[in-house]
Parts: sequence; structure tokens; C-alpha cells
Amino acid sequence: MEIITKFNIGTGDMLPALMEEVTREKFSALVSTGTIEKYIDDKFDRKVLMADLNNIANQVLVVYVDNKPAGYAHITAKGQKPEVLGSKRGIRLAEFGILQQYNEDAVRLSLFEKCMLVTKSYDGVWINEYAESPLISFFESKGFVPQDESFGLEGLPLPAKCLVKLRV
Repeated sequence: MEIITKFNIGTGDMLPALMEEVTREKFSALVSTGTIEKYIDDKFDRKVLMADLNNIANQVLVVYVDNKPAGYAHITAKGQKPEVLGSKRGIRLAEFGILQQYNEDAVRLSLFEKCMLVTKSYDGVWINEYAESPLISFFESKGFVPQDESFGLEGLPLPAKCLVKLRV
């Protein structure tokens, strides 16, 4: 199995389709179909998505398994910064998801390591994930620390947990 993670380049249909599929898999057992579809319509509207992709404050990484898109991460300077970062330079992993059929340690690690490489010039990285996400233990194992604060999930009625990785 060949695994590679790279920056998303271009504005084809692959990325929106991947984002939508990951979202459906991630949240379908947690919220109603109507809620998921509204969330997808709002969050992955083609015009909004293309504007985000063309904004220098955003980067999207895609992990491929045998040349097939298997997951993605969205890195952004947007979003409410956790208090622990204070005046430090912080960056957010706004989204991090792997399709269920590719959800293996090596795939997740490839995407994560590229995210950490891309964000290495920042003092800290944070992610806001739904409270029961299986990804929380993964991020904690990589040095992310749960915070007392959280910022919600921007359109989904789920409790969230904020995790921060500080670089000293």
C-alpha cells in the first residue's frame, strides 16, 4: 500500500466530494440526515469552498492510498484561539478526517505528520473535535492537551473538545 500526503492543488470535484463523504461518515450516527445535509450545504458550498482554498490563511492536505483520496486536513488561521495560546502564534486544524475504509494508523499518521510539518513555524496548533471522537485519543498521543474551553462545531449540535499542542 502506497501512502502519500500532499497539498491540494486545483479546484476540481475530488476535494468537495471527499470532504462531504468524510463528513457523512464522521457524523451520520450522531446527528440527523437533515442536519448533516444542511451542514454540508453550508460548509461545502462550491463558491465558499473555492474562496477558502484561494485564501492564503488556508491550506488543505489530502492523503492518498494507492493514488485514491483517503482523507484530508484543513489548516487555517481562522477561528477563535484558545486562551492558552494568548499572544503566541497559533494555527488551527479546522478539519481532520479519514474515510472509514482507509482509517489505519499509517494513513492517519501520514496526514498528521504533514500537518505538523506545515505548521512547524507556529507556537501552537489547536483542534476542536466533537467530544466523543475517536481522534481525540490519537491527538492526545501526539502531544495535544485537552483544554477547559471549547468553541462548538460551527453548525453541528454536538459537544466539542478543544485540544492544543504547544511548541516550546
